[in-house]
Amino acid sequence: MFVNLPFEIWARIASFLPVQVVKKLYSLNHAMFEIAMKEKYRALLLESPGDILKALVILAELRSLTLDIMMEGYQSLSPTIVFPLLERLSIVLSHAYCSTDHKSLIHNVLAPFVNNHHSTLRIFHLSTLGSLYIFDIPSFLSQLQHFPHLETFRLWHPFVSIQQSDSTGVSHVLRLHSEHLLELSLHAKGPIQYSMYPTAEQWYAQEFLKVKLPKLQVLDLDIELYPDIIQTSSYLGQFRHSLKSLKLSVNMLSYEDVREIVHTFSEQDRLSELQMAIGVLSPQLLSLLASELPSLDILFLEFDKLSSSASNGGVWSDLLVYPQIHSWKLRYLTAEPSNDAFEDLREYEQQIRAAFPRLKKLKMGGNQSNSGC
Repeated sequence: MFVNLPFEIWARIASFLPVQVVKKLYSLNHAMFEIAMKEKYRALLLESPGDILKALVILAELRSLTLDIMMEGYQSLSPTIVFPLLERLSIVLSHAYCSTDHKSLIHNVLAPFVNNHHSTLRIFHLSTLGSLYIFDIPSFLSQLQHFPHLETFRLWHPFVSIQQSDSTGVSHVLRLHSEHLLELSLHAKGPIQYSMYPTAEQWYAQEFLKVKLPKLQVLDLDIELYPDIIQTSSYLGQFRHSLKSLKLSVNMLSYEDVREIVHTFSEQDRLSELQMAIGVLSPQLLSLLASELPSLDILFLEFDKLSSSASNGGVWSDLLVYPQIHSWKLRYLTAEPSNDAFEDLREYEQQIRAAFPRLKKLKMGGNQSNSGC
């Protein structure tokens, strides 16, 4: 027989248990059932219209919601639904029929639903990469209200051309939240044809790229058409004093490109995490990063080729001749090849381990090693 303890005591007991254990204790008693259900349905992934009804049952506790539903499914979603504690909302738009009135559903259902949560949302992610350009995203974004607690905005959207891709909606969202946005992720896939690529002047003349974001700490740019690395560095310059993490998923950068980007930052700036794709990974490039970003803590590099530098000490033994590498504060390094051409990277890994005394974790290809510190 179980002791009839107050709900607060059971809640206190549950707070010391792993979440997965708490979820399995739903049959213990009424109090643990309520606690377990709160944990189990704190986050939901909705993939069908019928799943929305499941969410309604536990809306009082829902904090994270992913809507991965065909546009036709939103016909059964009431725009008046409110999840009072919702903090993270991710919407992945797709469709089954081109004849569906997408504009009406976005205007009358989806946008009002998002706005219903303007007082609680901290993270908003919208992806239309599989939509084949059919959704009126500028109109959708332009309908959004100010979310006073919004910290993260992620938009993954196809790009057709400067003339055909309207960025007014993005500008609207960024302006509304410019004073408190901490994380921005922009993934722009396309154009389909090289002839549709904009010039550097055209790309950086877009209004959304002129919005000041003084508190931005995390910037993730995955833009296939990157037009000009010098102007890109100039764009990054406005974030140099606030940025802590920078991710550039672009075509493979050259040594000169990397040098242009890292020159944007100084030792006094706050950048501690960097992720980028490079053409050739070499001791010279690592030395450049160590010199220009001595306070970097986490580095992720996707590379296409490895430099073939070798001497009597073996491949990459010249890493040891760069003094700035020995004093580098870097603790986590991941170097992943972009193809399967590299079968054995252990010799390179050994040289890196010897040259980076402060490295706590190194992952090169499929191999991962820890320093044990």
